[in-house]
Amino acid sequence: LMTMTILFSSAVYYAEQASATWDESIRRWILKPGYPNEGQLSQFQSIPAAFWWCIVTLTTVGYGDAVPYTWLGKVLGAATMIGGILTIALPTMILSVNFQQVREVNGRRRRRLAELACWQQMEGPLLGSSAAAAAQGSMRALPLNNNPTTPGSAAP
Repeated sequence: LMTMTILFSSAVYYAEQASATWDESIRRWILKPGYPNEGQLSQFQSIPAAFWWCIVTLTTVGYGDAVPYTWLGKVLGAATMIGGILTIALPTMILSVNFQQVREVNGRRRRRLAELACWQQMEGPLLGSSAAAAAQGSMRALPLNNNPTTPGSAAP
């Protein structure tokens, strides 16, 4: 985000200098005739001063207190907005979707543990070691017969 701020601020500063002339007496950029607010101070006096415009545009807040006047500045403004959406909005959406998926999985686990604990209280030792292991946090059910061999393997 900081790199984009520096790049877009620099680009819009240089693009907007086409709409202004340097006034040596006050050492400021003055808007040329033919542009809105002609004769007034340019809103982009320096690259650091353009940071405010860039941050507001990248975050898609858009206060409107600083706006580019040249066609190149407007194109850069549109690119800055799109870059802000891609940098901030899309990762936020991806994080929220992943958060929702994890929340659903954890909810299912909690419900299953609650059901197993309820069955263990009702049935007692009939459920054997698998319900006790699941109630203690293990989600894998152990075999009820405690036989270490599996079908198809040789017995010791």
